[in-house]
Amino acid sequence: MFKLWKTNDPIFEKIFRRHASNSLIASRELLALFGDIGNGEKYYKRIVELEQINDDIVRECHQLMDETFITKIDKSDIAGLIQKLDDIIDGIKTTASKVMIYRITKLQKEVGSLAVIVTKMIGSVDDLLREIHNLTPQVVREGAVLIKELEKEADHILYDVTQRIFKEESSAKSLIQWKDIFEAMDGITDSCEDVSDLINSISRKGT
Repeated sequence: MFKLWKTNDPIFEKIFRRHASNSLIASRELLALFGDIGNGEKYYKRIVELEQINDDIVRECHQLMDETFITKIDKSDIAGLIQKLDDIIDGIKTTASKVMIYRITKLQKEVGSLAVIVTKMIGSVDDLLREIHNLTPQVVREGAVLIKELEKEADHILYDVTQRIFKEESSAKSLIQWKDIFEAMDGITDSCEDVSDLINSISRKGT
C-alpha cells in the first residue's frame, strides 16, 4: 500500500488535518449565515476566529519546516499544500465579509445551493486529509473525481446565476455586489480543486 509519508512522525499530517477541519467548520458557518442572514454578524465573527486560528496553524507549519532537517515530503510541497489549504478559509472569510460589508439582506436564490456545494467540497478535502496516513492512489483518484464533479456543478450554478442577474437585476449596485460575492465563492471551489491536484501530485511522487 502506498503511503504519503514513509516516516513515523505524524506532525505535518496533523497540521493539515487541523487546518482542513477548521475550514470545514467555517464553511458550515457560512452556510448558516446564508440561512440566517438577519443574524449574520455572529456567524461572520466565528469565521474570522477560525481564519485566525488557521493563520496560527500556517505559522506553526512554517516554523516546524524551519526546525526539521528531513521532511517526509518536499518542503516546497508542504509549503504549497498549507498555502492552498489556507486559500480555502481565506475565500470563506472574503465571502462572508463581502456579505456583511454590502449589508446584504435579500439573498439570490442560488446562493444556498452554492454554499452547500462549497461545504461538500471542503468536506471531501477534509476526508482526504483524514486518511492521509494511509492514502492510496485509488483514494486520491476517487477524492479528486468527487471534488471535480462538485466543482463542475458549482461552475454550472455560477454560469446560470451570472446570466440571470445580468438579465433581471435592475440595480447596478446590487449587480456588482452579487457578482463580487459569487466570484469569491468561485475562488473557494477553485482552491479546493487546487488542494486535490496537489495531493494527487504528491501521491504520484511517492509511487
